Amino acid sequence: MLNNIYINIVRCIKIILCIILCLLSSCTMQPKRGEAPTVVPLIYNGIEYKAPSAVEKEGILEAWDVKTKEKLWEKRIYSYFKNPFFETDVQWVFIKKMTFDKLKKNIIITNEKGDVFLINLITRKVTKEQPTPATNPTNPQTP
Repeated sequence: MLNNIYINIVRCIKIILCIILCLLSSCTMQPKRGEAPTVVPLIYNGIEYKAPSAVEKEGILEAWDVKTKEKLWEKRIYSYFKNPFFETDVQWVFIKKMTFDKLKKNIIITNEKGDVFLINLITRKVTKEQPTPATNPTNPQTP
């Protein structure tokens, strides 16, 4: 009888250890994010607009004087909540693309999530563009 109890205890311990090992191995096998995208700077009227790829500069646009190489200003375009229960590196969202609008009064900024923002170069006011059904494949709507 004691032998059967001992065997059952050993089996339970083995099962528990297998479960723990499976959980630990799945945690370490989570995909890590790749490199931050390299965004081509924009230059207009003697000012270079850059989107740094450093973690501490996530979502920030910088304006630099082309001649003096002096930073004129920086502006946070967006920020997202970081869940403390997940790894932070997989939650980073960097600027992926920048273009001027037709009149070069705004910079159109797209990030890795596909969100689009406009920054007015005179007022530095940032607005988030609302996705339209034609440009948002995750929300297809038929007319």
